[in-house]
Amino acid sequence: MGMRRKDKEITDPAVLEAILRKGQVLHLGLADVGGQPYVVPLGYGYAPGEVVLHGAMKGLKLDLIRQNPRVSFNVVLRPELVRNPDPTEYSMRYISVIGTGEAEILEDPTEKQRCLDVLMGQYGGPQDPLPEEALARTAVIRLRVTSLTGKFSGYPKPLSPQDL
Repeated sequence: MGMRRKDKEITDPAVLEAILRKGQVLHLGLADVGGQPYVVPLGYGYAPGEVVLHGAMKGLKLDLIRQNPRVSFNVVLRPELVRNPDPTEYSMRYISVIGTGEAEILEDPTEKQRCLDVLMGQYGGPQDPLPEEALARTAVIRLRVTSLTGKFSGYPKPLSPQDL
């Protein structure tokens, strides 16, 4: 799918990655085998080519990933409402990334720990190994990113990661 507003599109991979590195909340879009959609906001970690999520070992998110591992996601930086006396001129400012990927629920403890380090690194947190029992009761999901596109509105076009 192409973006209709090419003037608002961000295609530079370095800028897209910088948005993902600076984001704090990711909205994950899932669907069951019948196509019923479900979106959930999550903390996440980003490393080139992958997004890392975590959570409880049971729940709807994991059930849906097992049914259909194809996902979409969205991260938004600096959302701001732009008010105007004319209600038809209200708008939003934002810089965003929309992506697709294949989700995998990880089983290997070494890979789970590596991915949790990525997640903690997103927020500047400690990257100490989890105790085995904590790791065993934590679901870790890796999204292998298959596409990324960006969109901005109300801000100058980010031409480099330093513009964010």
